[in-house]
Amino acid sequence: MLSVSSVLDSSGLASSNSPSLKEGIAFQKKGQLRKAEEIYRQILQGDPNNAEVLHLLGTIAFRAGKPADAISLIRRAIQNEPRNPHFYNNCGPALRELGRFDEAVVCYQECLRLDPAHPEAWYNLGKTLADAARPEEALAAYNRQIDLHPDHLSARWNRSLTKLLLGDYLAGWSEYEIRWEATPFKRRKFSSPSWHGEPLSGKTLLMHSEQGLGDTIQMLRYASLLEKLGGRVILECQPELVNLARTVRGIADVIPQGAVLPDFDFEIPAMSLPFVFRTTLESIPAVIPYIGVFPEKLAYWKSRIEKLPPTRKFGIVWAGSLKNPANTKRSMSLADFAPFQKIPDIEWISLQKGPAAEQAREAPLPLYDWMGEIQDFSDTAALVSVLDGVVTVDTAVAHLAGALGKPVWLLLPYVSDFRWLLDRDDTPWYPYMKLIRQPVLGDWDGAIKKLDSILKDGV
Repeated sequence: MLSVSSVLDSSGLASSNSPSLKEGIAFQKKGQLRKAEEIYRQILQGDPNNAEVLHLLGTIAFRAGKPADAISLIRRAIQNEPRNPHFYNNCGPALRELGRFDEAVVCYQECLRLDPAHPEAWYNLGKTLADAARPEEALAAYNRQIDLHPDHLSARWNRSLTKLLLGDYLAGWSEYEIRWEATPFKRRKFSSPSWHGEPLSGKTLLMHSEQGLGDTIQMLRYASLLEKLGGRVILECQPELVNLARTVRGIADVIPQGAVLPDFDFEIPAMSLPFVFRTTLESIPAVIPYIGVFPEKLAYWKSRIEKLPPTRKFGIVWAGSLKNPANTKRSMSLADFAPFQKIPDIEWISLQKGPAAEQAREAPLPLYDWMGEIQDFSDTAALVSVLDGVVTVDTAVAHLAGALGKPVWLLLPYVSDFRWLLDRDDTPWYPYMKLIRQPVLGDWDGAIKKLDSILKDGV
């Protein structure tokens, strides 16, 4: 998180005839970066070692997507003014952007040595430690940030994710509720009250999707618990999931997002259910399967699969949704799976949707691609049901196959989403899922080699 507020009182200005540093800062704060940069570079012509100007040019370079240039400029500023904590704090994000986490950590630590109560450095340190797969240290940094600045919402949000990653579910799900204030997620307003665990006997509860498709599928497991409490559950969800959700026990009606809602007594966002149920690692509802398949769709895909050679049939997904901000870290290309062509007795079935599905045209392994016939997730569920297993990156299909009780091998980046926890190859959310993690940051080849060995063993 970059800031220019730390240099508003700078006095290292050029002559009175030179452009004003304050004027450049004003342009920068208004987002007029080109005008700000022009002024800063004019100042440097007369004062090439002006640390504050070098630093500000570095922040502009970072925002322009040039982290290497940002590092060079800000380090020049540090050479000229080594005791300014803000320079170290603003060099850290550029190093983090390039995956140079250890160097970024050193920057934040130096910032905090100079200013232990810096308004952002503990938070930035926590984010970088999390990226470096050091969650316990990240949690300590977030705690320190919040001790010093209790209203720092982003630190509280990231602390909740870290607690969940570490398996501290009671505290993690509780603080996860801060998402309405700390993230772009918007809490919808209804005339009926939110449900906080009140008796549901004879009451109608609206459960509504709020995030991604996979999140919704994961939370559908709670519908049967709500039904046991006597509630009549109405689900509002993404259109792609409407038919699938109609197979879930405990859901009385399903409404696509954007349609008129019927009357209800209470409402709850889907991702708040673990908090209200006080879910722990030991109490995750994991009665599998909790979604079903339409018989006619199952019969159709069974007939298609039976026409293939009598080998194992595996679905494959290599890329996630472009809407997910973490997609570049969790997605692969189909070419990465080329080693699988040497695995005997496996027929590969594409389950890939979206722009990445175009890669199927030049598949590096024998691949059947029927996704043009798939209309929604109820179709995908029927196809997955007749397969022997699914290999996938972290996408909604992983949740779908897990909820169906199919064997799933989930390929994960070195630093994965909080729900997959740490250092384990299984998950309490889906008993038939195995986690294949990158052995080091960015090493998909290592993950593929591990999975290749597993599949060759005939599992």
